[in-house]
Amino acid sequence: MAADHRPKPRRWALAAPAALYAVLVFGRATANTFWLDDYGWVRNAILASREPIALLALEAGFFRPVVNLVFLANYLLSGLDPAGYYWVNIALHVINASLVATLAYRLSGHNGIAAGVAGLLFAGAVGNYGEAVIWICGRTELVATAFGLSTLLLYLRFAETGRRRFLACATATYALALLSKESAVVWLPAIVLLDLTANRRLLPPARRLLRVALFAARYAPFAALLVAYAAYQYAVQSGHGLYADHYRLGWHALANWVEYISLMFVPVTARSTIIALPGSAQTALAVLAWGVRLAILASVAALLAFRAPAHVRFAALFTLMAIVPYSLFDWKTTTRYLYIPSVGLAIALGWAIEQAWALAAGIGRPRWTRW
Repeated sequence: MAADHRPKPRRWALAAPAALYAVLVFGRATANTFWLDDYGWVRNAILASREPIALLALEAGFFRPVVNLVFLANYLLSGLDPAGYYWVNIALHVINASLVATLAYRLSGHNGIAAGVAGLLFAGAVGNYGEAVIWICGRTELVATAFGLSTLLLYLRFAETGRRRFLACATATYALALLSKESAVVWLPAIVLLDLTANRRLLPPARRLLRVALFAARYAPFAALLVAYAAYQYAVQSGHGLYADHYRLGWHALANWVEYISLMFVPVTARSTIIALPGSAQTALAVLAWGVRLAILASVAALLAFRAPAHVRFAALFTLMAIVPYSLFDWKTTTRYLYIPSVGLAIALGWAIEQAWALAAGIGRPRWTRW
């Protein structure tokens, strides 16, 4: 294979456009005020400023001390001015957009165009519509995503160099992600998926049993954290009404999972609570939604069957996998829960747009072949 002599952009060159675009898109949200669950988080921050033990309090039944700490810092800086809280959300989103661009760049073999487009798409909230950004209490998603993306980048660095300090740092950021929101459990399966797709070339050659042992050693710190976290959550949450009554296995989970797939492209559904649609429009919308679902699932199948680049297969499968934890709720779907899944969508679409541009410009063709 010929060496890649393309000039490599500086990291700020990838992050800066995404950061600027995120501010342009969401800057006006700073004129909003507190709403619904925001008051509970701010009230706990006020209490924690006097009694630090409140950082370990359950907010609405959830154990999220890292987010409590972020709200405390926000309160100490902004007081009760809502604008300061929205600016923190925007700053977190800017960080995440930069991390998405960096991850896409690393996984794509330093494809600056695909990575830059992925960062811009995520900055513009493609696939999630920014509900987690423009709702103050939605920062649970933002914080968990920041630590989750950091975990992937640090683990990728460990896979490339073999240096244990990167594995230790990745384990620490995974712990912080878990202490930010329960949906962060998805980042451990994401690491496994990363190894099975984009990282396969980095895996040490070994016999099958030895490879299993090497994998176990890699995943053991993350798995231990996850088991301890799950045990604690079960002990704390099993009697809480939210989990006892609304979070469970059932056919509703499959229905929600399928609906979330189309919700990433069609923000209104027949079950939407914000917009009431007439019956005829609901029928047309349902047909459109099913068309989108089938098209997306067919596209993912094509990416796998025709051996798309490894990082694109990772992105597509991660998108579908990251929806699963939210699908178990038996209430109506919400775009706020699509923030983490849209990481994969942005990376996959960034590659697709770069490929389309290369074809249109006559400077290349799809770099993927059948198995």
